[in-house]
Amino acid sequence: LVMEKIKGETVEQWITRNGKASEATALRWMQQLVTPGDLQNPESVPGILAYLHAHHLVHRDIKPSNLMVQPNGELALIDFGGVRELTQTSQTMGSSPLNRSTTIITSPGYSPPEQSNGQSMIPSDFYALGRTWVSLLTGRIPIDLIDPQTNQLRWRHHAPQVSKPFADWLDAIMSASPDQRPQNASVIY
Repeated sequence: LVMEKIKGETVEQWITRNGKASEATALRWMQQLVTPGDLQNPESVPGILAYLHAHHLVHRDIKPSNLMVQPNGELALIDFGGVRELTQTSQTMGSSPLNRSTTIITSPGYSPPEQSNGQSMIPSDFYALGRTWVSLLTGRIPIDLIDPQTNQLRWRHHAPQVSKPFADWLDAIMSASPDQRPQNASVIY
């Protein structure tokens, strides 16, 4: 196996060095990951997450330490060790006893609830992406932003630079139910 060495720093390191990101930076980086590409134009390059999903693959471990900010300012998604192919069986059977061979990958604060049951799907990546963006916009890890009384993520007051529509949109992609999250990258883009 040969992998390209990506130069730059992780988003986690970027946050440590720079603090909170602006909404403009967050939107630009999100676009780089989810741009669907144009099937009619062979020179159109989709974002890496859109590309994975178009090929029925789920990353399953999106978090600040798995995104690199390259010297040119572009983002790169790394650590493909947990990538899983979506099959009709994996989408419909989830955590049934017949599907126990699935390796469960979780990152506290970033992984969606269904992933701890071995059920990963495209909306699972969007939940983790939303949680990663909360970290990017607040300068804090999501697990530290959970209200212990309600178990709700309370992040908005830590990100006053974020507009209400963008904050609402982030909350939507982090919905507890995968059915209420975007089902593909073109919905996000």
